[in-house]
Amino acid sequence: MVKRILKKFEPRQREMFSLYQRYTATDVPIFRRAFRRKEVVNNRLNNDYLGEIVDMKTGYFAGNPISYNYSKDVTGYKEAQDLITRFSAENNLPDLDVETTKMAAICGYGARLMYIDELARERAKNLPAYGTVFLANGGDITEPDYALYVYVVLNERDSPIRKVEFYGDTYTHYFIETRSNSGTYRVEKPPDPHQFTMCPVVGFPNNAELQGDAEKVLALIDAIDRTMSDVNSEIEAFRLAYMAFVGGSITEDALAEAVRLGAFNVPEGGDIKFIVKELNDTAIENHLNRLHDNIYRFSKTPDLSDEAFGSGSQSGEARKYKLLGLEMKTGFFENKFRSASKRMFELLAGTWNLKTPSLNFDPLNVWYEFKRNFPKDLLYEAQATQQLKGMVSEQTRLSQLSFVDDAQYEIELMQREREDIPDLELGDEDDDG
Repeated sequence: MVKRILKKFEPRQREMFSLYQRYTATDVPIFRRAFRRKEVVNNRLNNDYLGEIVDMKTGYFAGNPISYNYSKDVTGYKEAQDLITRFSAENNLPDLDVETTKMAAICGYGARLMYIDELARERAKNLPAYGTVFLANGGDITEPDYALYVYVVLNERDSPIRKVEFYGDTYTHYFIETRSNSGTYRVEKPPDPHQFTMCPVVGFPNNAELQGDAEKVLALIDAIDRTMSDVNSEIEAFRLAYMAFVGGSITEDALAEAVRLGAFNVPEGGDIKFIVKELNDTAIENHLNRLHDNIYRFSKTPDLSDEAFGSGSQSGEARKYKLLGLEMKTGFFENKFRSASKRMFELLAGTWNLKTPSLNFDPLNVWYEFKRNFPKDLLYEAQATQQLKGMVSEQTRLSQLSFVDDAQYEIELMQREREDIPDLELGDEDDDG
């Protein structure tokens, strides 16, 4: 069964690993281009649009750490919040969230494994998407029934050999290839209980189609790579252009003499010139500009070279309008991220409630706060919220400020400050105070 699952996964695995290599710029299609004539200038330039698309989405969504908070009006709030805070600190959850977002933007989904370490602590680590297979009834990888993690190690002969960890709702099963690249597996060791009540691997889909952010524009990126590489090769080839002698012939001795003297002896009526290819730079520039604009448009990524971002005269709201496409696709991913995070806390709830039965930790009481990493227009926010004074509740008004994380806590701080102000009114003349 493991062999059949991995065989079916192989085509998609190759696609995802290829996308990851493009992100790291270790294997890009333009790098593999070759011509039959080896003497032809073949420059290969990689324009890292894919990296910019992925990094823009990752920084915008997860650049500000995601907040995980337990409902304050629920019994046991303090203990539950302490557990969440400790889990986040022990596992460096903000960093895991950044890497999960990046992997989802590259490959179409991220994967996270929950496990119990040797000190009985709940831990989490990310798995590479191109090595993780989800088996989910209904196709929702945020709540998988089973998951496989396949990775490569070196055997005693230093040959690459694959290992597979198969996760169910109770046990982890371990398999290993019978020999290098055989595709046939045997049991490596007995199953091991993983201490959770469900499959401990959580999927973080980028979207319902499990597509990376740049997959739709790969052909456009390749077209820019080819065009810019060819233009660069043509410019370099100009130095290697052939020389034509009109009205006469040239010998090797005459060429050697010209190199020494720096001049040719041209017969009457003759001419010497380079044979070069005329480049229509206007057409090339228009072609590159159209490809450039379409890459950003269809990947829903803002072009930071746009005037809205480079000019200080543009308001924060104008910049936000330019980010509308990025905000839409990020909003889709946020909904998927919530679902996956809920599954993560469902797994944690099982172990936490087992350790402390009186806690009754409910994952539905965990709230997630996502804040976009975007330059703030504090003056605009202050003016807008000032206009709302008296029209909505104070908590709602303060929650509109991007720099206020907890509106209720901010109200409590303001009240505390007012109470600390000393009473400056004078008492009566006969008042000893």
